[in-house]
Amino acid sequence: MQSSTSRIVQNCVLVWLDPDINKLDNAYQNPINEFQHIVTPHTFVDVEECVDFITEIKHEKVFLITTIVLGKQLVSNIHNLPQIDSIYIFCNTESTQQQWVNDWYKVKGVFTDLQLICATLKQHMIQCDRNLIPISFLSKDQESLSQNLDQLDSSFMYTVLLKEILIKLDYKPEAIQELTRFCRQNYDGNGSYLQIIDKFEQEYTKHSPIWWYTYTNLACQMLNHALRTLNVNTIVTMGVFIQHLHKNIEEIHSKQITTIKEAFIVYRGQSMSKTDFNKMKNSKGGLISFNNFLSTSKNRTISLFFAEASLQNDESIRILFQMTIDPSISTTPFVSINEEGYYNNAEEEILFSMHTVFRIDAIKLLECQIWQVDLILTADNDPQLNILTEYMRNETSDQPDWQRLTRLMIRTANFDKAEELCNFLLQHTSEENYEDCTRIHTQIGYIKQHKGQYDQAIENYEKTLTIQNQYLSPKLFTFTATYSNLGSVYEDMGEYEKAIAFYQKSIDLAETCSELHRPDLAFFYNNIASTGC
Repeated sequence: MQSSTSRIVQNCVLVWLDPDINKLDNAYQNPINEFQHIVTPHTFVDVEECVDFITEIKHEKVFLITTIVLGKQLVSNIHNLPQIDSIYIFCNTESTQQQWVNDWYKVKGVFTDLQLICATLKQHMIQCDRNLIPISFLSKDQESLSQNLDQLDSSFMYTVLLKEILIKLDYKPEAIQELTRFCRQNYDGNGSYLQIIDKFEQEYTKHSPIWWYTYTNLACQMLNHALRTLNVNTIVTMGVFIQHLHKNIEEIHSKQITTIKEAFIVYRGQSMSKTDFNKMKNSKGGLISFNNFLSTSKNRTISLFFAEASLQNDESIRILFQMTIDPSISTTPFVSINEEGYYNNAEEEILFSMHTVFRIDAIKLLECQIWQVDLILTADNDPQLNILTEYMRNETSDQPDWQRLTRLMIRTANFDKAEELCNFLLQHTSEENYEDCTRIHTQIGYIKQHKGQYDQAIENYEKTLTIQNQYLSPKLFTFTATYSNLGSVYEDMGEYEKAIAFYQKSIDLAETCSELHRPDLAFFYNNIASTGC
């Protein structure tokens, strides 16, 4: 069983605090086995360790099982933490000390049967995972090229690039085996999921990616969590499956679309945080992007049920998305999975590929106190979407694929994620690929400099210089930028003599370059002038 947040790859985290949890009797072991069909439990016998673990969780929702004895004090301490979704109190016998639970809306009840907790928790987790899909908003005002990238929703831009990169990569034959190894590492100890992973590896080519996506919640949960939290390691490792699933949807879409003669409507019911709901209201007339593979239904009743089943409280709002799809003006790929998926689909499910964009048309409150949000699938010639996408591509066009994403993260000041991606790329880049190595070290140096970690910035810029000296002529103009970067760090550190020395190296080298490749000398002279010496 897991005990570290570093291995969380799902939106929902199950925490079980019980001093008797390590008893190896069926009263505990059978429910643990049942829970493993949903998620790997994190078990604790110590209250302080449990609370420390919960407070470390930043991006997921926690479902907590604890005892009636520990519950009263524990709940009062953690109930208002935003990561706490639901709390289940377990008591072996009927207790008369249950009134206090009514004061806390996240407490779902006092249970004497662990099997009942398991059944209830499963439904709540499915709904929670449905609610936590990654969504981006772009207001109608954000149509001008004059705004900076950091004024736009960064997740929207990241997902555009991710999709472009992943669907055109040339994956090696062993990519599926690498994916299964990654999954086994993250689900070590969960027998239920390990069986699914074994089946996935052994029978992958026997079924379509759509079949696998609907066969188990494993792929869906991992992918949604990774895209929502921008977990670089998971996204890159799952890239081969993302590509296969997208191409499978495109292929089936090209066949199914010939039978669709007019526009139609699909629905999706869920809840949404009040923060996101207010963003959406403020973006009316603008764009909304679903940054995962989007599941919808032609059946309004079923979708309304999902919306009604969502808990509405001080933190969330219940939503029914009503989406108009006109294939005559949009080539966005989608498929009916009634015959393509694992289940005989009574929900009349329509699955859209990753990063599907709609325009927000209307928002109104229904009599059942659910907000209906009318969306229209964007046309291929949508001016706002096309201008924004082209502008973003131009900002990163001078970089290789993955480094385009790093560049965009740096441009939008998302330095932690940019550093995470750089470190991942560096681990998977051969030293012989000196051009990529120098780019990555330069980007890490820039990130470290902006985070005030100057010694590490210098270390990475010097690694860039070492690689350049090993593979390039010392008179090439590419050295000038590295010398200038080192000068910039020393200037930030207040070591002006060292800064000027490196700036002067940039100038001296730039002056020896041919006219065709000579950098802007004024830039380097301005660097010296900026030191004030």
